[in-house]
Amino acid sequence: MSWRDWLRSTSSDATPSVLARIWTEVGIDIHFVEAHSVSSFESWMTSSDKASREDAYLAAYLSQLSIEGHCDLSARSVVLPWGVVYTLQAAPEHRVSLEVLALPPPHDLAPILDCHGTLTDSDFELKVDAWVAAGTELRAARRVGAVVKLDNHEWMLPEAAWRTCAAIDEFSQRGADKRTQHENELAWGRIRADAGNAGALYRARYLESTIVLTPQTLRLPLTRENTPFGRVITVEPTFAGAPRDWIRSFDSFNNVRPHYDLVSETAGLIRVVISDPVREVLSVIKREMPARRVAGSRAERFIHNPWGFLGDAAHEVLREEEFAQDRAGAGPVAARFSLKTHYRPDGAGVDHITLSVTEEFAEGTFATTTARIGTPSELDAFAKALQTALTKEGTRFTWAEYDLTLDGESANQLTEAQTVANMWRSQADAAITFADIYELSGYSGRIEGIGAAKAIYVPLIQKPASEDEGKPGWMPADLTPMVRVTLAGHDGQVVIPLNHEWVTEFAAAVERAEKAGESQINNPTLPTPVATQDARTLLDGFRAMLEAHTTIKVDGTGPKKSDKTRRDTFIIKTNFHTVDYAETRLKNLELPLDAEPKLPRSLRPNIALKKHQKKGVAWFQHLVGCAPTDCRGALLADDMGLGKTLQLLVVLARFYEDSPNAAPSVIIAPKSLVINWEAETRKFFNLSFPTVLVLYGDELKKRKQPLGLIDQQLQDRGFENLLRPAWRGDAKIVITTYEVLTSYEFSFARQPFAFVICDEAQRIKTPGTQAAMSVRALKADFRIVCTGTPVENSLADLWCLFDFVQPGLLGGLDDFGTQYRRPIECDTDEQKKALQELQVAIAPQILRRTKLELKDEFKKKFFAHRKRDDSEVSFKEKLDSGEHFEVSMSAYQHTLYLAGLKKLQDANEEAD
Repeated sequence: MSWRDWLRSTSSDATPSVLARIWTEVGIDIHFVEAHSVSSFESWMTSSDKASREDAYLAAYLSQLSIEGHCDLSARSVVLPWGVVYTLQAAPEHRVSLEVLALPPPHDLAPILDCHGTLTDSDFELKVDAWVAAGTELRAARRVGAVVKLDNHEWMLPEAAWRTCAAIDEFSQRGADKRTQHENELAWGRIRADAGNAGALYRARYLESTIVLTPQTLRLPLTRENTPFGRVITVEPTFAGAPRDWIRSFDSFNNVRPHYDLVSETAGLIRVVISDPVREVLSVIKREMPARRVAGSRAERFIHNPWGFLGDAAHEVLREEEFAQDRAGAGPVAARFSLKTHYRPDGAGVDHITLSVTEEFAEGTFATTTARIGTPSELDAFAKALQTALTKEGTRFTWAEYDLTLDGESANQLTEAQTVANMWRSQADAAITFADIYELSGYSGRIEGIGAAKAIYVPLIQKPASEDEGKPGWMPADLTPMVRVTLAGHDGQVVIPLNHEWVTEFAAAVERAEKAGESQINNPTLPTPVATQDARTLLDGFRAMLEAHTTIKVDGTGPKKSDKTRRDTFIIKTNFHTVDYAETRLKNLELPLDAEPKLPRSLRPNIALKKHQKKGVAWFQHLVGCAPTDCRGALLADDMGLGKTLQLLVVLARFYEDSPNAAPSVIIAPKSLVINWEAETRKFFNLSFPTVLVLYGDELKKRKQPLGLIDQQLQDRGFENLLRPAWRGDAKIVITTYEVLTSYEFSFARQPFAFVICDEAQRIKTPGTQAAMSVRALKADFRIVCTGTPVENSLADLWCLFDFVQPGLLGGLDDFGTQYRRPIECDTDEQKKALQELQVAIAPQILRRTKLELKDEFKKKFFAHRKRDDSEVSFKEKLDSGEHFEVSMSAYQHTLYLAGLKKLQDANEEAD
């Protein structure tokens, strides 16, 4: 049973059909049986509410096609063009739905063409004289559009046959100004191409022997050769079906001809008729490329933007995907370069520079090679060549055997090369100079300066008071200091207002309890009674904090600050009040359905990733493949215990196997997890895993720059914590803590990173904190944050994480707070829409899985319990959500439980 038959079988026999289908020359006309005037597809849906299920489905399908731009609604009908029908038939996802259109069955028919007159005649005409199928000539009663009636049966033409008929119909309706030999030849060339695809036969011998080619598009294969005058690009314009001597005939004339007559050994005389758009493109090639050759900056312009070089007509004549293939002969599409400084083993100075070049080829492949720059003079020569190319505003410059691509980073590369060259020439030891720190070109673009730390005012995202509803702004009228405390007997922390009124009231309650000898006190603002002794401790702490707050903030009589100079810090573009720093991202970053993870060779053979871990690796690798131009990072929000660390280490391992010369990566984690990260590299990977440096403890001390080798000017500005110039050594993965990062932020910020990974990212979820600012100062191609609780206190947590992962995606914090003021409550449709928009915005870059949804991938854990005076024991399966599945156990099984408790414990340990 077909889909359409099923729809009919489920419809009531009494339900009449309200929609009719008519074949027209243009397409399928679908309209109401009774006259209706509708203005939208919503009206169609409403008008068909009482129709049969088949008609309702058809109306819904047409609505979908309209949204996709396949058809248009007129006042009384919908017309689905024949060209669209054939396109939908070729799409597997539409084949079932198309049954509701009740199209005639297909028939393998080919047209037999005849003509009146010749191409030189103004009354030249073409017609379909008959049809042929399986060698038998057939006469059609009629043809309407793509439907032919034969022997009282309707059949659907093949697409090529319909296109031939449609082209002939259009040709027969041409105006008097189009009845010239040139226009006749252009039309016949197009129609003959369609007829050839349709397997047409010719009644007239004249049509069969008159071969006219009218190219609509051009191919431009390129070749490159080195000459004493530089590299020269040669172009060879051609087209589908071009005769063998086409390019020789094209070159034999100084100007582009309206047509070219060529002789073929097999087909005889062939006329190539040139249309106006093709003539315009070929004329530019004749004029701007003598002998079809071009060099220098004009060659660069042509290769990188042929449409701009060849004029507006090129948009019609050149297809982007075909030109991408044709320019392969001219070498790489792009050659991105970067400079990398290598220091002496003792850290005493520059050893050499590595020029890393990644060539991108037309077929989508990449190749990375490196060249060594061994002396300051070589680096000076490179910098001079780069500076000259930038001054001339070219798109490429030649160095050694490479044609290097100039882009937005090239100016930064020049500054870096000049800075390193100066340092290299003058280096006497490994001292850190003032310029090493204050030269901004070596830092991330998010750093706008270096100077004294400025007060940062962070917008507050909170639920507004009822009396403030509807008022502009979102700052509370009265800011009261708050303090969080942990109370015995209460799960979680309690927020207490740190003001004199509350503390005075609490102090009175504590003194009353102490005088009365009571063991605990009750306060209506606290969720649980507090032991009197604990209450006294809290009270003393509150009073001390109040006194410090009053002394420092109010009367200014507190202890004097140290006279020691305060160290300058980075001035970061915060995005708090407006978006002053943003990075682009593709709208569609969806993971392909067939995406598979690329596992590293260094993964130990006995380590098998779970299904969700493989998906996570594939997801990361897909996004990394879009970096750094189309995606800058991701948020991994898996539950604890799902293997976030393993997934990320797999991604890093495979990345450095594919790109061994890539920049290093840094993993920032709490102190308690630093050793765990290092241990996991040894547990899951063999010795070919990239070199790891744990920058903490003794290793940190060894790499700290001696104070005597820090410029006195820097010391005067408070710089004492800097790492040696060669602090990283040959390590590819650096593991450190948030505290080390903030203390040595200038050393980290000058080091380019491939990946920056922030584990337990709640450390950077508070806008304006030192940790949050320090990670934003890092220069990285891809950023990853890991946290099982991306939203813990307020939506500001989420904004802060994404401001690091993909700056600018969620706008400024001010606007974010206004737009998503109360989206979680979703009291109104507007708030629900706001939350949905937020979810859509972050979805491509966040991956969240829970243990509950992945419970089938893990071994089950049970615990046993028995109620008092109950002979039966129940086993409950422990789930991450805190819920349990209960399984009743008999008395006999209870005995087995008591005897096998050790086995159960062993099973749980094995599941771990």
